[in-house]
Amino acid sequence: TPVVVAPSSGNVTVTKLTVDSDGDGLIQGGLGNARLAIEGTGVTLNGLITTGPLTPVGSAPTITPYIGATTGGITAGAGQNFTNFSGVLLQSTTGNIGTSSAPINLGVAKVSATTTNGDIYIRENGSPTGGLEIASQSTRDVLGLIKTINGATITSNVGGPKTISIRAASPLLVSAPVVNNSGGDIILAAEGNTAADDLTINAAVTATGGAGN
Repeated sequence: TPVVVAPSSGNVTVTKLTVDSDGDGLIQGGLGNARLAIEGTGVTLNGLITTGPLTPVGSAPTITPYIGATTGGITAGAGQNFTNFSGVLLQSTTGNIGTSSAPINLGVAKVSATTTNGDIYIRENGSPTGGLEIASQSTRDVLGLIKTINGATITSNVGGPKTISIRAASPLLVSAPVVNNSGGDIILAAEGNTAADDLTINAAVTATGGAGN
């Protein structure tokens, strides 16, 4: 069945959510119905982990969590915020997705993120595939509606310059657009210590609306 957290109002704090604690790697659900979605005014993440790859029964796709903040931001708690998921979609209507001092910590293979006029700070430090990809992904929200996020985007310049910072402790692949319309900077970094820890850009990276770099 779907795992959905969506209060009628207010913030959501995820202290620790372990999906598939019996270790069989399966979430029971019909085609397209198995999902993990969390949405609130603001969302604080202290830890979402899986005990293995999440593959729904039948021919449904591998589950990719959707995290949505309707008026606040998505805040990183202590430690790893996502572990072992194939990917994650992060959407904040008006707030930040992580901060410079507390980025969203990922242990996933793919990330897609968008906000209207907040910062995006993401750090990968333990991908199950040994690298992070900024990708276009689709999944289902708390209502079961399909959500698609294409790359990493700040859509507005209201409120002054904001920053997109995505850093990986391993290879970083940009396969979908990274767009900052706020007039702020874009920081993309592969910070590993091996020869394979490259930054590969296969999509547009665009800073507009001001003096962004």
